[in-house]
Amino acid sequence: MLTVEGQCLGAALQVKGWQSYHRAMRLLSGTLLTLGMTLVLARAVLALDAPAPFTAVYALSQGAISFGTMERKFEVDPDGAYRYTSRMEASGVFSLVRSDSIVESSRGVLQNGEFRPEHYDYRNSRGNKHYTLRFDYPQARVLRSDQPKGWQAAMPPGLKDKLVYQLQMMVDLAAAPEALRYAVADKNKLKDYRFAVRGEEKVKTGKGRYRALRLEKGDGPGERRTVVWCARELGWLPVKVEYHEKDGGVTTAVLRAFEQPGQ
Repeated sequence: MLTVEGQCLGAALQVKGWQSYHRAMRLLSGTLLTLGMTLVLARAVLALDAPAPFTAVYALSQGAISFGTMERKFEVDPDGAYRYTSRMEASGVFSLVRSDSIVESSRGVLQNGEFRPEHYDYRNSRGNKHYTLRFDYPQARVLRSDQPKGWQAAMPPGLKDKLVYQLQMMVDLAAAPEALRYAVADKNKLKDYRFAVRGEEKVKTGKGRYRALRLEKGDGPGERRTVVWCARELGWLPVKVEYHEKDGGVTTAVLRAFEQPGQ
């Protein structure tokens, strides 16, 4: 049996150090889609089906090396006010040498099948990195409020934060689109996220095998590429995500656990 010191050394040699780990956690937080179910919330509030409250856990890995977990929790009140949080942490051998965590949260309102974010918060324990975004609908501006000078930009229609747009995809996939496109506010800039639908494939997960719809973002030369598999039978639940980096490295997230209140 390897000693703790031997395990740590072997892990460090195989995963290109903790810069790769930190980058993988940060990128997955922006790309990884969220879980949901096909149950309908109170129709007096919601005109379209939306994900029911849930807590879900993903296993994270780089190549053959497991390095952490990600837990996501979605809550929504009868009046449509929602809270969506994501927490990533190191696990296994990696937790012996680093204890980094990344916590994101999005708050806002769900109206007629449309998520309208009002506040987004990002916190990374490594270096105490933190920023917040506020969505000012009367002024049609998005503002970063954690800096003295701040940052702001005009809000395009349907602007999302980089967490809640993933919930919006859950709703939109029910219409069987050929592609999806979202304007996303991310730190100090606005981004254009485009996903193309590539057909169905069978996917193995910790919760079983599913026939899932494959979506891809960023397929141009030299671009980072995200591949997402969403299972129709689970209300377009994303059951697996791969993040392909320019250097050929691949970070993967696979569903490991799912809980729904009252189920």
